[in-house]
Amino acid sequence: RILFPMRRAIPVPTPTPSYRVHALRGADGRSFDLWILEPPQPPVATVFGLHGYYANRHQLLGLAGRLCARGYEVLLMELRGHGQSQATDGRYRVSDFVDDLAALLRHLGIARAHLAGATLGGVVILEFALVAAVLISKFDWHFAAITFGAVIVYIGFTITITEWRMEFRRRAN
Repeated sequence: RILFPMRRAIPVPTPTPSYRVHALRGADGRSFDLWILEPPQPPVATVFGLHGYYANRHQLLGLAGRLCARGYEVLLMELRGHGQSQATDGRYRVSDFVDDLAALLRHLGIARAHLAGATLGGVVILEFALVAAVLISKFDWHFAAITFGAVIVYIGFTITITEWRMEFRRRAN
């Protein structure tokens, strides 16, 4: 169980913030729901949240409720194969998640949003930002270079830690 941990249910925060459900269908025909938390007044900005690996929207629902109380519109989507989203055959790639995010933002007509992600959701958002060339078009090349460097350091750190964890788990088993 150390090498492959069991999935655990993410508890629903109490009290549960109110949200409305928007049913969507992806380009590949996969269906999924988008949860929309709307503030009582016109929103200050839109925040799009993506949960982490082995998680679902409930991971961010508490934070989303607090952001909504501060005037932000919050959109929560489950990554394919997670939570209640429709699973697809085969393996999941970060590029698939990035394509889903891009298609969803296009479908909703969202040109500007704050993107927030936990673990895997953060990786998806980083790749989305790089692929979409947001960094260069919205900021100068210095910011893009610093961000790219940070991504490279993050990847190196993640690979090193993953190798160490796998070796530790092999020895523990």
